[in-house]
Amino acid sequence: MMSILRVRFLMTPRARGATCDFILSTHDPGVVAGLRELFEVDWLAPHSTLSAQVNPRLIAGPEGARAQFTALLESARRSIHIIDHKLDDPAIQALLESKKAQGVDMQVLGRGHLRGLLAHGKLMIVDGRIAAIGSMAQTAMSLDFRREIAVTVEEPQCVRRLKDFYHLLASGRELTDPAKVAGFVRVN
Repeated sequence: MMSILRVRFLMTPRARGATCDFILSTHDPGVVAGLRELFEVDWLAPHSTLSAQVNPRLIAGPEGARAQFTALLESARRSIHIIDHKLDDPAIQALLESKKAQGVDMQVLGRGHLRGLLAHGKLMIVDGRIAAIGSMAQTAMSLDFRREIAVTVEEPQCVRRLKDFYHLLASGRELTDPAKVAGFVRVN
């Protein structure tokens, strides 16, 4: 199982600036098979659900997403670091506050700009050992009703790169020059 992680600053006309997104390339046959099944279910039978045998690294909402993210957060002993500009689910917020009260270092980035980037991709790193990246926000709509996806990563090199990126964002250093970013935006 080899994963290649790339953190990209993507230019999107919708956002009118650089966005914070994550790209994961993997050769993990379980993740690939799960994504294939997900596509087929959504394309061929849009009102059906995924099978229970989907690779546990794949978090697909609404089937089981809340339970998987809750279990991931409950497993935290030292730290929880999140990039999610939409985080507003009451149960997730309560769990995060509970973890913080237990002494877990808890930090959320994403409301507004991320050092010159607009938040788009979501990231969760637990104890510096496992990360979840994808489109799934920690909101009731994403967790319980919409088709959103995240993939967990446990490979130390990938998790370390995500942690480094997170800490760079949290440091407060500006990552992009807004004047330079404006030159890359494609206006139709």
